Amino acid sequence: MNDRGSLAILIAGYLALILTLFIGGYAVALGLIAQNRIQGVADSALLYAHDRAVTKGVPDPEKLNRAIAHFLDHAPSAKQLVVLSIESSVRGVKSTIVLCARHQDPVGQYLAGKICRQASAESFLVD
Repeated sequence: MNDRGSLAILIAGYLALILTLFIGGYAVALGLIAQNRIQGVADSALLYAHDRAVTKGVPDPEKLNRAIAHFLDHAPSAKQLVVLSIESSVRGVKSTIVLCARHQDPVGQYLAGKICRQASAESFLVD
């Protein structure tokens, strides 16, 4: 009997492992990019809105919500997001938002998961 093995199965296994690692790494990188982009949009939206909603150091909740909506409708950075929910609150001189969204990756596909990020801003009155 002549038993001769083939390296084809071993090479196919290594190629499958490399492909799996590449796809996994790509997915992790896209997730991290999406989190940072959503955090950036949340921070920018709140700073924009807080600045326009403050009167005598205290933000007006209605003006804050209108300014957040205006920012998300018009900012180029927000165009890459599918906004799922926005929660805003005002306590004293501090305003907070929680933005939940999906991010569109460079290929044009949306990430399957919902990513929620929080931002807060506080104002002070200088006499």
